[in-house]
Amino acid sequence: WVASRIPDRERFYFRAGRPLPPNGDLCVRFALLPRIQVRRPSQARFVVFWRGTPASAIAGLRRRGALVERFRRDYAVARLP
Repeated sequence: WVASRIPDRERFYFRAGRPLPPNGDLCVRFALLPRIQVRRPSQARFVVFWRGTPASAIAGLRRRGALVERFRRDYAVARLP
């Protein structure tokens, strides 16, 4: 689902709400190739929330004009303006 929301070669910031299993971050990164993971949200066009979507973070992004799509309760993708 996440990969279908982010175009190829776009930059994304990955935010895990809870610890991932060993090498879980690598699995997510490989699943999202050829999209590019960046170190800071300011470098990204998309923010991926994985296993946790803090209401304050989502509200802050929406105030800045982001479009937020949720998948289940703990997963979301935000497209930044």
